[in-house]
Order: sequence, then C-alpha cells, then structure tokens
Amino acid sequence: MLKYIIKRVVLMFVVFFIIATMCFVLIKLLPLPNIKAQGRDANLVLEKRKAMGYDKPIMTQYAIYWKNIFNFKKPDGSFGAHEPVSKEEIVTMFYRYAKWLGMDVSATADLSIFP
Repeated sequence: MLKYIIKRVVLMFVVFFIIATMCFVLIKLLPLPNIKAQGRDANLVLEKRKAMGYDKPIMTQYAIYWKNIFNFKKPDGSFGAHEPVSKEEIVTMFYRYAKWLGMDVSATADLSIFP
C-alpha cells in the first residue's frame, strides 16, 4: 500500500512538471504584442518586451517561470485570490488599459455627487 501511494505521489509531481512545461511552451508560442502597429514608438516596443522578459535567453525565462510558480509572495501590482480590489484600483486598471489601446482618455467629469 505504501509503495502504491509513493508511486502516485511521484507520478503527481511528474504530471505537474509536464503540464507546467506545456503551459510555458504555449505561452511562448503566442505572438508578441504588436505595439508598433498601433503607432507606438520603437523604444516603447523594446521597453515592453524587456519588461516582459523577452530579452533574456529562453532557459533563463524558463527558470524565472519556475521560480514564480513557487513564489507565494506576489510582486507589487498583482492581486491574490482572496485579496479585495478597490474601486479605485479597478478604475485605474481600465484607464491604463484604454490608454494602452490608444483610446481617448482626456474626458473629465464631476464626481462630487457620489459618496
């Protein structure tokens, strides 16, 4: 019975490794965001790709990927599963996303009537 349990636990880790590696490969097969086609500056394209880690060798990216899988402390700017997100944070995310898409975000409004 103990041999069976050990075999299943080892198999569980092997399957986890294979699935995580397949996820990494599939993520890397996705096309890079085409910021240049949206009228962006070439330096911005390089900065975005560097921020996403695409300037590093693929094995370094893979090592960072595994480190992040087992890193339970989230980096600044990300939300955990049970962390509340405030209205201000949601509005900020939508604003930045709209700005990144190149939408007009210059409109203003009086929000003093809201509590």
